[in-house]
Amino acid sequence: MKKLFILILVAVSLGLTSPAYASPWVDVSSDGNSYLVTGGALFHARFDDNREEAASCSDCYWRVQRTCLDIDMYDRGPCPELLASCPNDMHIAEVHRSRGAPKPEWDSTAWKFASHTCIGEAGPVSSGEVRDFIESALRVRVPGLRVETTPPKRTLIHLPTRIKQLSASSIRFRDLEVAGIPVKLWAESTLQTKCNSCRHTPHGIIFKKIGRVAVQVDATWSAWYTALGIRPIKVSEPQIRQRKTLWLTVSQLKARFWKVNEA
Repeated sequence: MKKLFILILVAVSLGLTSPAYASPWVDVSSDGNSYLVTGGALFHARFDDNREEAASCSDCYWRVQRTCLDIDMYDRGPCPELLASCPNDMHIAEVHRSRGAPKPEWDSTAWKFASHTCIGEAGPVSSGEVRDFIESALRVRVPGLRVETTPPKRTLIHLPTRIKQLSASSIRFRDLEVAGIPVKLWAESTLQTKCNSCRHTPHGIIFKKIGRVAVQVDATWSAWYTALGIRPIKVSEPQIRQRKTLWLTVSQLKARFWKVNEA
């Protein structure tokens, strides 16, 4: 039975929630108040720009810097409103973006202000960081593919025949915490069918010839995760494919007519 890479519930023991965790995707300044994220970044809902685009931007760099740190600024200027826009356990930060090589220095003029966001003690989270752990932490067995046709084993020409999946088509996992943020993770399979002398319709497969026919059914498994309310992000680990071949006898319905003598 094939396996699929999925993150397991050992995230805390691996130190993923610790701000001291060294990520290859996130650089931390010497004072611990600024971060440089490479690639996609998962931002809090406070981020006013397109969070989905930010999460998938593979050639982006992000400079995330805590602001309103001076206690004297808590009730001055824009800080009161900015601080109030974050949960009590998070802090407001400025986000600047640069796109394309080379990677800018901390004080480069290539940085352009993007928005504000909220960050926790662990700092901002990189999409690459989450994906790396999901792909490498665990392999989970997917259920064996079991399918059948309706009607089973025999069908009629020019009438729809449905393919029904009997095995589970999804795997759900308990919520995880990765790099200080909650992550929902699941895997799903999709079916594709192939056959000769047939056509696919919304109601099922319709066979155009009679006789013994084979239907090839392929199930493709993919893993997805979502975090901070961002739409599902696909895990890049190679997909798992399963295959079954179903054999059917396709017959033609015959009718006989006869004359009825009237009395």
